[in-house]
Amino acid sequence: MKMSELSRCNAVLKDSLLNKISTHRSEHERPFSSPVPFGKELRSLRWPKSPRSDSRACSAELDIKTMETLECDLLKKLVAVTKRKEMSESDYNRRRDELNRLLEKDELETREIEKERDQAIKDLKNVESAFADVQEKYERVMKTVLTLKEKEQLLIERDHENMLKVKEMDESLEKFKVEAYRHVDGEYRGWLSKLAEAEGTNVKLKAMIRKAEMKIEKLEHELGQKQKENSELHNLCDELIHNSSRSPE
Repeated sequence: MKMSELSRCNAVLKDSLLNKISTHRSEHERPFSSPVPFGKELRSLRWPKSPRSDSRACSAELDIKTMETLECDLLKKLVAVTKRKEMSESDYNRRRDELNRLLEKDELETREIEKERDQAIKDLKNVESAFADVQEKYERVMKTVLTLKEKEQLLIERDHENMLKVKEMDESLEKFKVEAYRHVDGEYRGWLSKLAEAEGTNVKLKAMIRKAEMKIEKLEHELGQKQKENSELHNLCDELIHNSSRSPE
């Protein structure tokens, strides 16, 4: 009989704990209030009277105290679990929001990186095209440079030949200058000699001219005298002719 009553009490205690746990789980968001100890509920139960009620009461009292201790421990654990759950949910929500913000930020950064990547690809294509143009121009320039080097070498050779020719011409010119100087000096000396002779001849000619001028002046004077005499003779002849023409009358 005692075993059946203890089993009945344990069943009642188990059902009560399960009901409390389910009630607490359904109302875990509301502020937690300290429940009534289950031992008091057990004390409020009316046990069936029997000849062995005293021994059953003592045993039941011990079981009730044990159950109260167990209930307090369970309630404390339940409260701790509930608080941890609430903190976990709050932390989960906070972490979820933070993760969403990070995801949005990463998405924006990803879009920005994709834009930069597309721009970089476009710039790379432009650079490749520009590099190809530069490479082509470089090849043309290299060909031009090689051609210019060949022409430069040819011009250097021609310049060397021209320098040799100029040197030979300078030597010939120096020889010609020396010869021309000698010839000009000889001609100049001959001209000076001829000039001296010409000056002597000129002096003689001037003397002869002066003498001829004096002779001409003398002849002019004599001519004037002759003309004067002729004029007098002509007048005299006219007078004689005139006188002779009057005498027969």
